[in-house]
Amino acid sequence: MHIQSQSENWSECTLEDGTKIRIRPVITEVRKLRKLGVDGKPSYGVKSALITDTQHPVKAKKGT
Repeated sequence: MHIQSQSENWSECTLEDGTKIRIRPVITEVRKLRKLGVDGKPSYGVKSALITDTQHPVKAKKGT
């Protein structure tokens, strides 16, 4: 199925050394399954990936 709109928010945490780690899920494909769910509603298969980003703090050079 074609994805008409998509919102991708980052989950972010900061470690005690100042490093920031961000993770964002991305839906890459959606398929409508032939079999209905137990509630009688359509079921969908979803393929996804995780995008990660790591930002390290800039440390001052010794002696400056």
